Amino acid sequence: MEMRLMVEIQPLSDSLSTNRTIIVDGRHWQLSEPLDILSSSSSLPAYTCASYVWGEGRAPNPIHPSVKMSDRTLETFAAVARHARVSAIWIDAFCVPAERIAKRLTLESMGFIYARAASVIAVLASESLAAVREMGEFVATHSCRNPGEEVSKQPLEMLDADMWIRSVWTYQEVVNGTGFLLFVSPAEADQPIKGDVMLHSVGGYLTAYGNSVDKPHGWMDIAYRHVFDFEQLLADWQMSLYTKRSAYLIMSGLNYRMYTTPANYFYSMIGALTDKPCNRATDPTVEALAERFMELCEEKGDYSFIFSSVPRDARPRLRWRPVPAILKSVLTWHSVGSGQPGAKVEGGVLLHNVSIFKPILPEGGRSPVGKIGQKIIEGWMRHPSEGEDRAMLLHRALTEAMRFTGTGGWFATEGGIFYPQHALPDGDITIVVTHGVKWVFGAPGMAVVQLGGSFVYAPGVFVGEVGSNGVSEFLLR
Repeated sequence: MEMRLMVEIQPLSDSLSTNRTIIVDGRHWQLSEPLDILSSSSSLPAYTCASYVWGEGRAPNPIHPSVKMSDRTLETFAAVARHARVSAIWIDAFCVPAERIAKRLTLESMGFIYARAASVIAVLASESLAAVREMGEFVATHSCRNPGEEVSKQPLEMLDADMWIRSVWTYQEVVNGTGFLLFVSPAEADQPIKGDVMLHSVGGYLTAYGNSVDKPHGWMDIAYRHVFDFEQLLADWQMSLYTKRSAYLIMSGLNYRMYTTPANYFYSMIGALTDKPCNRATDPTVEALAERFMELCEEKGDYSFIFSSVPRDARPRLRWRPVPAILKSVLTWHSVGSGQPGAKVEGGVLLHNVSIFKPILPEGGRSPVGKIGQKIIEGWMRHPSEGEDRAMLLHRALTEAMRFTGTGGWFATEGGIFYPQHALPDGDITIVVTHGVKWVFGAPGMAVVQLGGSFVYAPGVFVGEVGSNGVSEFLLR
């Protein structure tokens, strides 16, 4: 990949100025020559990465005249330069090469670029920062668990509509920023907001609002889903120094984000997965980029990508693997864990650290959803009446509140209940549940149906006690 930065220079005379120099707020900035990234990352100067959304408008690019840039680029660059603590800035419109292959190499190296930045400065709309300041003022003066008054929905509506928090690029740009994170606006009068303050303000206000409305708790997360996802993103950023990010967490984090081209979806996924520079550009098709993402996961020994909701591959010996497509997680919810460990062996892929269950028939009128499933029903929806089908109510909670799209019915086990993504054929069914990726109420799983000498695989959602059946290994054939 080619690594360049916009670096501040002494003012040049008109005779020495070049088309790779811009002047913002009286300061002169120039695109550097390609930097050495092979010998050691310490050879790179300290720099700040800009994070913003392009929008629809376009303008001439003073650095790369052959391509257009966003009409927001210059005001974004100026805002970042005002708040950056260093004199080198990486911003896509100027620092990504215009040449096709070099551009693709850089886009596949976004994890490298953002992970090595001294800071990331995100530029949001001025109205969005005002909404967050209003949230912060409320959180500072009220109890979030018992606010004692009606909590306004206006700041949530304002922030939920912001295009930056909805962007697919936002995910990898934030979670890879292991240094300083700052939120600013193009308006000079707006005071910046630090990343930890943003998390405290948004998270606290969501809690207060959820405790102030006469609706099930989960309604708040559905109504302002982008704000809820933003809070989870900030939590992932805060924990990035201490935990390993799973492929499943990345899929979940990107599930409902906006992108202009499918390639951008995968560039963000790849950037969140690896911080290594790319030295071989991938063909920018959905199939090729999806394969590249799964290959990188396999190289890291993390097979949690198999818990994608897309159909399975039809190729022999790969029927457990998702088809190369836009990879969506089977359930969009915050998870913990470093991933699903596994390794390629003779005969297939051996998954480690899993629990294995067999379907059973609940005895004595016992509810198939168990205590954990019952808690979800009551917390997200309502207390069910006697005789209502608990398994169906839990499925409704998963679909309406957590956007589960499975239509495969349900299977009770000794540890909990499993909802496959699609209907299963008749055969010998085994349910494999991961220990490496967990929700507070369960974990992703895989139903495996043996039909003679062949196997059918279906990902799904397991609600219950994941470790109730011990820890085992399982071979995907």
